[in-house]
Formats: sequence, structure tokens, C-alpha cells
Amino acid sequence: MSRFLRDSSVMFTGDMASTALSLLASIIIGRTLGDDNYGLVAIAITAVETVVQFMDVRTMEGLIKFMGEALALERPRDAVTYFYVALGIDALLMVITLVVVRLVAPLLVAASEYAGLLQPLALIYLFTVPFNMLESTFSAVLIIYQMYRLYTVKVILRGVVLVFCLGLLAGQGMAALAWGYVVAAAFDFGVAVIMAVGLMMRRLGPANLRGHGYREATRRFIPFAFHTSLMASLKAVGTNIDVLLLGALRPPAEAGFFKIARNAANLMGLPVAPMGTVIYPAINEAWAKDDLPRVKYLIRQFMQYSAAISVTLALGLIVAADFLVDITYGPDYAPVANIIRLLAVGVVIGNIARWMRPTVMAAGKPQLVSLSGVVGLVVQILAAPLLVWQFGALGSALESNLIVLTMVGVNVFYVLPRVGLWRRAKLKGEA
Repeated sequence: MSRFLRDSSVMFTGDMASTALSLLASIIIGRTLGDDNYGLVAIAITAVETVVQFMDVRTMEGLIKFMGEALALERPRDAVTYFYVALGIDALLMVITLVVVRLVAPLLVAASEYAGLLQPLALIYLFTVPFNMLESTFSAVLIIYQMYRLYTVKVILRGVVLVFCLGLLAGQGMAALAWGYVVAAAFDFGVAVIMAVGLMMRRLGPANLRGHGYREATRRFIPFAFHTSLMASLKAVGTNIDVLLLGALRPPAEAGFFKIARNAANLMGLPVAPMGTVIYPAINEAWAKDDLPRVKYLIRQFMQYSAAISVTLALGLIVAADFLVDITYGPDYAPVANIIRLLAVGVVIGNIARWMRPTVMAAGKPQLVSLSGVVGLVVQILAAPLLVWQFGALGSALESNLIVLTMVGVNVFYVLPRVGLWRRAKLKGEA
């Protein structure tokens, strides 16, 4: 088995366990609270996450790029410098985000007739923000060093604590449930810090833990992080818009239906997501060494395996959707099945195209990544209100597929030709 597939299989094990635990927690919450209250919790959490995901610079991707590149070129002090730069940016932005979320999140649910219930829930969930924003910087260190087994242990621990907290508190009401998310986030942050700091001390040694040249490192880091975070922020906001629109225009249960269906459809990406995580540092390392044949090989492997896995799982999920929804959530959640079937189409296409983003970032052109996100968001802004108003959660599923097709089309016909991967690889082979 190649290193790429071996590492992916390790990540898949962790993701499978974590997803199973999260699904179990979701089932417990859904059955305990009922469809309307489940929808209200989903709306409150989404209101906070919409602001957080828009504000978050997502230093993980930039850290993998620059810290990973420095380690590949055997420059440990440069690597540590980028870590400190990323952590400093995250800490500063975290403080700003807390203030913005406190002001904006209540406004996002103000249009709902249940605003009096939603706003206190959103303010409790606000306490997850510091832990979630800082955790990603430390987790990135595990990915950079390709310590996928250690990362998998962290992911499983997070899932165990989450299902324990939510299962324990679901019967105590929605406010207690929101505090359960806070406890799980704090635990995950603590584990990430212990693992990452221990790994850096062991691999780099005390002599290399002092950075240098912070101004130059920050100058390189910020533009890259801005463009990668812009794309991810647009995608995250786009994802959350549907839940917020459903909460404002439709009964609260439909917001819950859509969130459950989206989580179920995303299960098809579960075996593919680890390959997407593994392929970024692998492509980044190969690109830093100008090993373009290796980059092409990784892309071919990814597309072959992701296509085979995604299509097989999609067919199974489409056939069994009614049965699976009934035995897990109960008959009240029956509309979820058809939403899953619609979302499956877009998930398959998105899974196969998942290699495009890390390839463009490895090439050092994150501004091109932002373009497809902007186009996708414009399409959503135009289509979402009408589709949600007319068809509810089914309209959100149709709109999600339209966005995926649009973004993949922009990447294929505009972004990738400007990266020059295929042309450079051909020239290198001729040389």
C-alpha cells in the first residue's frame, strides 16, 4: 500500500469513529428534544458559526503551506516562526470575533418568531469560540508532521467527549445542551495543545523553538491566509445561509431536517475527507521540491479512489434513505430522506473535485481559490431565497447542487489553467 493510501486509511478510521459518535449524539438529541426543538438548536448554533466562520482566517491551511515548506527545506527556525505568526493572528482575531459574534449572532435570529429562545442559546454557544479558533493552529502541527495516528486519537477523543456531554445533558433542556458543546470544545483544545507542543519540542529541540524574521514571515503569511480563508469563509457562510433562511421563512423543523440530511449526505465524503487532508501536505511537499510528476500521480490516485468510493456510497444511501431515517430519527423525520437523495449528487461531484483546492494552494496562488467561492456565493444569493421560499429544505438541496456545479466549473475552466500544473509538468519532462 502506498504511503498516501496508508495515511488516508488511518485518518479514515478516526473520521469514521468521530462521525459515528457525532451521529449517535445527533440521534439522541433529535429523539429527546423533538423535531422543532432540534431545529431551534441547529438555528442557534448556525447563527454563531456563520459569524465565526466568516471571521476566521483559518491559519491551518497557511501553516501547512509555510511551516511544512520550511521543514521540507530543513529550516526549523523558519518553521517555528510561522507557527508563532499563525498563533498570534488567531489569538488577535479570536478576541475580535468574540465581540462581533456577541453583537451580530442575536440579530441573525431576530427575524424568527422564536427569537426569545434562540438568542440565549446562541450566547451560550459563544463560549466555544476561543477554543475552536485556537485549536486548529495546534492541530495543524500534527498534520504538518504527518502524525496521522496521533491526530486520529485526538479526533476520536473529541467525539467520545462530545457524545458523552450531549447525551448526558440532552434531557436537561436546550440551554444545558449548549453548555455541553462548550465543555467538549474546551477538552479538544486542551488535547491539541498538549500533543502539538510535545511534538514540536521533541522534533525541533529547545534550540530551534525561538523564531526570527517575524515581519517577513507575517508579510508572506497574511496574503496567503486571507485568500484561503476568504474561500472557506464564503463556503461556510453559504452553507449556513440555508439554515438561517429556513429558520426565518419556514417552520423550525425544516432547518433541522436540512441539517440532518446534509450531515447524512456528507457521510459519503467520510472516506474521501482523509485523502483530502493527506493530499495537501503531500502535494505541498512535492511542489516545494519541484517534483511535479509526483503531484500528478497524487491527483490521479485521489480521483480514482474518490470516484469509486463516492459513487458506490451514493447509490447505497439513495436506496436506503427512507429506512435509515426511520430507524434512527423516527417517522417524524421522514422528509429528510428525499433531501438526502438530492444532496447526494452534489456531494459526489464535490468529493471527486476535492484535490483542486490543495493543488492551487500548493502552487502559491490562493487568490484563484477565492474566485470560485465568490462566484458560488453570488449564485447562492440569487437562488437561495426563491428556492427556500418555494420548496423549503428541498429547495436548499437543489441550490446546494447548483453551487457545487458552478464552483467546479469555474475551477476547471478558469482556475486550473492559470496554475500551469500540466504545462509545467510537460516542460519538466521534456527537459
